[in-house]
Amino acid sequence: MNFLRKFKWILYIIGSALIMYTLIVYFKISGFKLLEMDSTKGRFYLVTYRYTFILGFLFLILAVVITIKDR
Repeated sequence: MNFLRKFKWILYIIGSALIMYTLIVYFKISGFKLLEMDSTKGRFYLVTYRYTFILGFLFLILAVVITIKDR
C-alpha cells in the first residue's frame, strides 16, 4: 500500500514534467519559429512533442486510477 502511494506521486511528477515539456516544445514550434529552424531540428521537436504529450497524459491517467483504487 505504501509502495503504491510513492509510485503514484512518481507518476504525477513524471506526467506533469512531460506535459510541461510538451508545452515548452509547443511554444518553440508555434508560429513562424518552425520555419526558421532547419528540417531535422523541427522534425525532432514535432516527434518528441507528440510522444511526450501521449506519455504525459497516460502517466497522469494511470496515477488518477491508482488514486481512485487506493481509496
